[in-house]
Amino acid sequence: MNLSRPRHVSNAELQVVEAALHAQEQGDLAGAERLYRALIESDHRNGIAHNNLANLLRTSGRFADAVDHYRRALEWMPDSAQIRANLADTLE
Repeated sequence: MNLSRPRHVSNAELQVVEAALHAQEQGDLAGAERLYRALIESDHRNGIAHNNLANLLRTSGRFADAVDHYRRALEWMPDSAQIRANLADTLE
């Protein structure tokens, strides 16, 4: 059994991701973080939410937390070159 197999992301989840990205663009980092964490709490397998939260954390200088979430994202999206690049950039 492949536990790292990507899963389908629902339209509702994508709407929350879009709302979080919008909040982030508007400078509401705390609001964006809350939305990403709510998605992860509802389903820890959401690689998109882990990656986007990691991007936010990296931007905020919270590098150790970002690395943790990039690694979690890769558990569920192991073929993502973008997530691997994000992780590598953060580890530099």
